[in-house]
Amino acid sequence: MSLILSYSTVRVRGVIAQAKFWAAITGGHVMAAHGGGSVVLPVGDVEIHLLEDASARPEDTGLVFSHGSDSLPAEISRLTGLGARVVKKVNRGWGIGEVVLADPEGNSFIVSSSDAEVRAFEESDEAAPLDPFWADAEQPELTSGTGTTVAAEG
Repeated sequence: MSLILSYSTVRVRGVIAQAKFWAAITGGHVMAAHGGGSVVLPVGDVEIHLLEDASARPEDTGLVFSHGSDSLPAEISRLTGLGARVVKKVNRGWGIGEVVLADPEGNSFIVSSSDAEVRAFEESDEAAPLDPFWADAEQPELTSGTGTTVAAEG
């Protein structure tokens, strides 16, 4: 028997404003509001519980999302338009990677390349040209399964 994730909790200072932001970026809706102190947002089969805490400080939520957009750059553009801020980009090479963002209160979360983007990379014989989106991204060293360092082509 394996575990099934039921929910994740994020402590926030302004639960109503944060609920609007998280609902907008996930395409979800507020499922339950408990006396103004907490909000439940369903995201797929998991729930995000936002708990109001006046002393909350920005934190790494541990939330990692993939996206359903045409491309990661398009999704990041959508998210920043809704109030998210890019903290860091990590280019894994070949046009795939992940972006660390912060919500309006500074809580960080990650959006990674979609399954379709990864599949396109895996099925391709050639490296994709470097999209200008990745120009300011970290470029970690890539290693093969044997630990040999390989160069990422841009």
